[in-house]
Amino acid sequence: MTRRRYQRGTLKLRNKLWTLKWRSEPDELGKRGTRTFRIGPSSAFRSKASARIEADRQLARLGLGQALQGKAIEFEAFAKSCAPGLLETYSVATRAGRRCSSRDR
Repeated sequence: MTRRRYQRGTLKLRNKLWTLKWRSEPDELGKRGTRTFRIGPSSAFRSKASARIEADRQLARLGLGQALQGKAIEFEAFAKSCAPGLLETYSVATRAGRRCSSRDR
């Protein structure tokens, strides 16, 4: 399963027209396609910064470009949640060394 990605896309000036290009979410086969959206003429958006502001507005309207909200945890909690099954994947010699280095100090 492919995870959803946060993206702002690439903003380019082509033939005096600002365009935004980004990769779309995967389809049922897991393939990502490219999408292009016209932002506006260069006469309306004289700088790339002003075109970027409008592009972000358009992405928000389309429901794209939103940061994924996740729960932040500390590294120690993450390590403890991963550690129980991790040592079994290593060879015997590596397990012994890892046990020694992962002890609580």
